Amino acid sequence: MTSHECTVKLMELSSVKNLEERTRRYNSVCAGFRPVFRHFFYERFIAPSVWFEKRLAYTRSVAASSMVGYILGPKWCPSASPGT
Repeated sequence: MTSHECTVKLMELSSVKNLEERTRRYNSVCAGFRPVFRHFFYERFIAPSVWFEKRLAYTRSVAASSMVGYILGPKWCPSASPGT
């Protein structure tokens, strides 16, 4: 299952009112899609020191964005995907 297919199926969940059906569909999406973002740093940065530096920079930027988003709220801090 591709990430686009998973996104479409998860968006369709908003129209499902039955909690059991919603849970079943969500679990089927989770079973068909495995997250692989953790492999990004392993594949992109071979040297351990560079890997650690880039992973730490990413972690800090996510933490800063989360704090700003918490303070300002979702209206002023739109979410961004790692690929953009």
